Amino acid sequence: MCSDIYLGDPGSHKIYLREGGIRYKTESHINVYNARPERVERRSDYDFNDMYTYQTPGRSLYTMVPNNRLLDTGNLRCQDYFYDVRKTDLRCGKVTVLREMGVFTGQANKNTRIPANLRLPYANFDNNLKRAEFFVLADRMLNQSQYLRMQENLQLLEKFKDLDNQTIYKTDNNWWTGAAARLIEKGVMKGYDDNTLRPYDLVTESEFAKVIANIRGANIQNNNDGPWYTNLVDYWRARGSYIEPQRFITRATAVDLLYEALYF
Repeated sequence: MCSDIYLGDPGSHKIYLREGGIRYKTESHINVYNARPERVERRSDYDFNDMYTYQTPGRSLYTMVPNNRLLDTGNLRCQDYFYDVRKTDLRCGKVTVLREMGVFTGQANKNTRIPANLRLPYANFDNNLKRAEFFVLADRMLNQSQYLRMQENLQLLEKFKDLDNQTIYKTDNNWWTGAAARLIEKGVMKGYDDNTLRPYDLVTESEFAKVIANIRGANIQNNNDGPWYTNLVDYWRARGSYIEPQRFITRATAVDLLYEALYF
């Protein structure tokens, strides 16, 4: 058993650190990070050419979202909401805000080796986002922008040739069909030009970014002289966020864009 190292007495609670590097606290709700020096807040007006300093390992420079929002880092609750997120995660503050707004709630934790009362949902930041999941996130974001939630009209989905009535009205699909119908009725999503919706395909960063921006009132028009997403990329870049248009979006990047859209 490793001996304990006493770090100090912030307030009325003693805080210890094990020699093996495993942090623990004597009582709940004690912020052990008070014993560490405060991390310098990143600024949004940095040189975008110097991406080696600010780019998260493994991420594209186009999807870098500057952490230019002041958060109460001593009161973050991400680890109380998600099994795989800790306070040290760079997205802890963002996902805490989105979780408490009811926008990003995570994926079911089906690990039966974990006691039921401790089985928090997974954030699964590294996983890609399917279009059906995207419909749900966008619908929740839409619900934050209006006073009354519309009753879905599932008949609007019958026009898509890749959806049959069994798929549309199947009870097991209610988690995404209602969201898709509301987005189509509000005009923030139209589907593909070949009259398909493709709910089980992966969604790209440009598709996700356009719908979220339109929900926030951007009304971005497609570019006719080049790639359709040119105006979209410029719009997000002007707000300090870079997207890689043709890459499939991860759940981590979705959190970044959803959070930044709150400040549009």
